[in-house]
Amino acid sequence: MGEGAATQATRERTAFILFTDIHRSTQLWEKFPHDFKTVLEKHNTTVEETVMSHCGEIMKNLGDGYIAIFDSADTCVNSGVKIQGRLGALPPLPDGSDVMVRIVCHAGPLYPLATGRGYFGRSLNRCSRMCQVCHPGQMLISQAVKLFIDELPEGAKAVDLGFHRLRDLGEAEHLYHLDHPEFKLHEFPPLPTLEYRANNLVLQPNEFIGRAHEVEELKKLLINDRKRLVTITAPGGYGKSRLATQLCANLLEHYENGVFEVLLAPIREHTRIVTATANALGFQFYDPSEPTRQLADYLREKQMLLLFDNFEHLTDGKQIIPEILEKASKTSILVTSREPLRLRAEMIYRLDPLPVERRDKAAADELSDAVALFVERASLVKHDFAATEKNLELVQKICRKLDGVPLAIELAAAWSDFFSLPELLSQVERQLELTARTDDIPEKHRSLRASLDWSYSLLQDSERRILRTVSAFQGGFTLDAAKAVVEREDLLLVLAELCDKGWLFTRVTEGQSRFFVRDAATKEYALEKLRQSDEWEETVIAHSRCFARLLEKEGSALGGQGQVKAVRAIGRELENVCEGLDTAVRRDHADLIQPYARYLHEYFVMVGGFQEAAEHYVRILDAAVRLENDPVLLYAHLGLGYVLLHLGRYDDAQRACLAALELAEHLEDLYAVALAKNVLGDVEFYRGNYSTSRSFHNESLSIQRAANDRGGTAYSLHALGYVEFAEGDYSDARSLYREGIAIRREIGDRYGMAQTLNRLGSLEYYAGNYDAARSCHTESLAIRREIGDRYGIAQCLNSLGNVEFCERDYAATREFYEESLAIRQEIGDRFGIAASLNNLGNVEYCEADYDAARSTHLQGLAIKREIGDRNGASFSLNNLGNIAIRQGDFAQAGEWLREALHIAKEINSVIAMVAPLAVSTGLFAAIEDFDTCGILAYGAPLQEKKLGTLFDPMDKGMLDEGIEKLKQSAPAAKLKELKSRAEKMSLDELMDFALEALSEMKA
Repeated sequence: MGEGAATQATRERTAFILFTDIHRSTQLWEKFPHDFKTVLEKHNTTVEETVMSHCGEIMKNLGDGYIAIFDSADTCVNSGVKIQGRLGALPPLPDGSDVMVRIVCHAGPLYPLATGRGYFGRSLNRCSRMCQVCHPGQMLISQAVKLFIDELPEGAKAVDLGFHRLRDLGEAEHLYHLDHPEFKLHEFPPLPTLEYRANNLVLQPNEFIGRAHEVEELKKLLINDRKRLVTITAPGGYGKSRLATQLCANLLEHYENGVFEVLLAPIREHTRIVTATANALGFQFYDPSEPTRQLADYLREKQMLLLFDNFEHLTDGKQIIPEILEKASKTSILVTSREPLRLRAEMIYRLDPLPVERRDKAAADELSDAVALFVERASLVKHDFAATEKNLELVQKICRKLDGVPLAIELAAAWSDFFSLPELLSQVERQLELTARTDDIPEKHRSLRASLDWSYSLLQDSERRILRTVSAFQGGFTLDAAKAVVEREDLLLVLAELCDKGWLFTRVTEGQSRFFVRDAATKEYALEKLRQSDEWEETVIAHSRCFARLLEKEGSALGGQGQVKAVRAIGRELENVCEGLDTAVRRDHADLIQPYARYLHEYFVMVGGFQEAAEHYVRILDAAVRLENDPVLLYAHLGLGYVLLHLGRYDDAQRACLAALELAEHLEDLYAVALAKNVLGDVEFYRGNYSTSRSFHNESLSIQRAANDRGGTAYSLHALGYVEFAEGDYSDARSLYREGIAIRREIGDRYGMAQTLNRLGSLEYYAGNYDAARSCHTESLAIRREIGDRYGIAQCLNSLGNVEFCERDYAATREFYEESLAIRQEIGDRFGIAASLNNLGNVEYCEADYDAARSTHLQGLAIKREIGDRNGASFSLNNLGNIAIRQGDFAQAGEWLREALHIAKEINSVIAMVAPLAVSTGLFAAIEDFDTCGILAYGAPLQEKKLGTLFDPMDKGMLDEGIEKLKQSAPAAKLKELKSRAEKMSLDELMDFALEALSEMKA
């Protein structure tokens, strides 16, 4: 079976449908809230009980009515008769009026939506349209139901009302009025169908889908707000004409003399508008005098709605409209056009694409307008189209790629019998190539290209030129950016015209107006026109230069005052920046590439865009090699190394920065020399080579102090503080951090302040000052959220999770860790991912889920080994050893703890040393080696106190259990002896003792 075909579980169902609707429910709620609530409850109970007793299925509660479905016509009709009879006995409202209910029955095929989401099909919509013309207190059934009734309910009679055209503008429906002695009302006026009032609305080939919100808004403008001229504007293919025609059908009852549609698309001369209008109205000119006056005289006393459809190519003849409005005071006018008419009385209604997401997120059983349109049109060409959850997800993706443009959706859906949905999803990348598959579609709507060609032909030369130019922008553009690319005194005026004509639209972003090309197809079309023009090369170079200058201007502010503003300025234009870089790289344009190479890495690291930055710098480096341009090559290597460091690719980062360092020294670029040394120092730090790391950072610091580079100096101080912290010298670390943060406050480096605040928070955390730690991390998080630093946000969330972990609030801990992990996975922060996995494993341990904890820690350890994070690997191994003890796997626990101690000693990480000593206490107690247990039980806390750190809950718990077992098993004299021995040991001696004991255990 092909993709999207129906299975047994998704096949169509021929159903008999019952609709109920309470008349004037909204007004009754407002006027009698208490009484109507009681009435509604009785209505709901009556409908539900009656439907269920007749073996029906409640499909949906509409709030003021129901949709129910049955397997037979008799049960459907019987249920409707019972409901109408019982509801007729409801007591009147306080004002004496009765609550009246419309009931209709119809039949036809229904198709199930994804599990639990109901059904779809034309029959449902047809039933709704029947209800729209049913009088309050009346019951209508269709011929489709009448044909299948074996026997009418006793006393009931079906009165033939003949064929009626409903408001959906579809085929006429044969309707019957069903009467019964128990009904309260028996006589009704003629049905308010399309025959009810004069009109020339034509039969529509397809069902009108969605736009309920727009219909209500337009109805309010014309009826409630009494706007006499409303123009619906939008680009071609947005469904203006179909919406306007449907609106006219819905408003028929409000215009005593009818609604009439004047089709302007076939007309080529504006002088023919008056004649076309007279023909639509059936009016004949009676003398050779001014025809416009005769037409206005004809309309003078008529309450009528005129629809002028497709006015955009005849705007020279728009004066007919104010003349009609002036002389025919009861006549209202609705216009569709790709641009406004710019008349004083005009109310402009700008039509957007169909929403791809549901307007009401809570209505899970409803489809968005865009998805509903696709499903309905696809079912026309593929009768077994299955609206499964998987297919609906694919349809939503297709509609999203098509920007919700109705014409594009209809063209795509028409190919559903030819392509599978995954294939169609890939096909819609080339929207301009989508073409109609039926012959009865107007030429300008046979494809998106044809529709756009029509609109393009209506533009002035200056408008075409500007449209082509601005298509070079990605993600929108400001007026200033446009001026940088094209010089025209009337640029703003032309842009405004393009907005009016539906090619562009504006949106205020952070207090500034931005222009956007209307949708993806329009963008593709305009860009294609630019590529075919003589100004292509000139335009894209100007665009690239514009955003290179932006980077030069804002990039210099990334390290100090104006930093947040600079980050936001670059972020707003990031799509344009990346496009500008692409232009420069493709053309090997060294002067254009240089600003991108110099500043992009700083921005991307600030916002956590490491993976994207790495991809850009690989391309910059390739271009620099081709160009053999040393300045570009320098910053290509340096930027690449900087972002690779944050991706945990330490070997690659080192190679890139060593190459950058050699070039920087050759070019005597001291800024680049210092930065390269700092990055190399960071690489060595993460490898656990603290002495080498300190050396690099000190060299960098000397250069920066000599150059009075305040930002660079603060960076080096921060990095050196991190080294001291790792080696357990908290006093020196605190001093370095405080000196660094003072400089960063002075120069306005909020990003750097956030980094150092996080490190100060870690110092307080290890000292057990949890409130102070939380305060530092919270302040750091606020700054990082302000900047948009995703890497830093994840870091702070992780640190806050650590604080909550030590205070044993595991629910809050998990929330922080999981949010941190999600961000780190998104940005590709391998080091951070491993750290978050380690921490989540600790939470699982404290929740006694040891299997899960072991699995999570092993995942984290694998990443740490892969990226060369030896310090982190030591912590993971220590935690795994703790878990193995809990699981009774003592041999494995010994191996993991021995490796953890070995790494910690090798890299001289004192923080990583004391934790395995504490956990090993519990291990030796578990295997009843109380001599070793005793030395560690007294030695580990002593070293912890000397270092000024605190064990985390896992390590402390294992240590305490070991001490408790020791006290229960060893005599006091033995304990005294063990304590004395432990007190005489240095940290190195205690480490060697533990390693030897663990090795002997393995043997």
